[in-house]
Amino acid sequence: MTQMISAKMVEQVAQRLQDQAPIEERTFEQSVPKGIYSLRYIHEERAISEDILVYESDVEDYEAMFRFLPTYCVQQGLHANLDRRTLRAYAEELEMQFFIQDQLSPMYDIWDLVTLIHYYLVTGECPKLLAFKERQQINVTDLAKKIMKQNMSYREQQDYVLDQWEKYPFLRIFFDDQFLYYKKCIQTELILLEHTQQNIDEEAFQYTPLTQLKRQYHAIWRKIIYRVFEENQKQYGQYTCVKTGYASNEKIDFHIAYKVSLKRGGTTTVDNLTLVHKKYIQEKGSSRT
Repeated sequence: MTQMISAKMVEQVAQRLQDQAPIEERTFEQSVPKGIYSLRYIHEERAISEDILVYESDVEDYEAMFRFLPTYCVQQGLHANLDRRTLRAYAEELEMQFFIQDQLSPMYDIWDLVTLIHYYLVTGECPKLLAFKERQQINVTDLAKKIMKQNMSYREQQDYVLDQWEKYPFLRIFFDDQFLYYKKCIQTELILLEHTQQNIDEEAFQYTPLTQLKRQYHAIWRKIIYRVFEENQKQYGQYTCVKTGYASNEKIDFHIAYKVSLKRGGTTTVDNLTLVHKKYIQEKGSSRT
């Protein structure tokens, strides 16, 4: 487990070293996996082995999805022989239902959800989380907090960082003996602690289609979509279709629609987006054919 998580984390930190890479909005503590779903099963006489990193911000979302999954799979008529591309559409529905309330950049990949759905369809079981017990031994966020609290000079910082590296072998294991990556993580934490995160400027993306926003700027997409659901619920009590009046507590029943399309001068903003029941969209589409 340590090897797998280490390789993934080193890859992420290497990305941060690029000049054009933005500072992550999450602290290092939040970006260290809480554990993994280790999936081992047989399908069509083929052994399948998948490991999915699970982060603290997503644990409750996964658990809620697993509670819902048995009923959902029956309702949708899902079965183990569906291909991954077909399952992706259902994974995106479950993402909308359970994961958009975390408005930061997602730590999971949509294909992780596809893999978990397929695992359930084949085995009839939801996986158990295997906890990463050594997680607290590499808490770079705490190291950065101590540097700030004690107002260390540059030389004191360097000595302290090196001392921790030599004192705790697990740090070296986790960072694959890459001292530069470890040091860069501490520098990033100091920046995050010194500066309050600014709100995302949604206006800069008001003419970007929702589909493109989801693909390229997922954190902004999540923030806008979550607020559309929130505003609709505040107005009607339940999530409610503005076309048919259909009401439900499930996000999964709705499609996000533009009140005024981008082509007609509308914008990708909360006040120009609304909820429409998916059956209304389907019926409207079939009436045109």
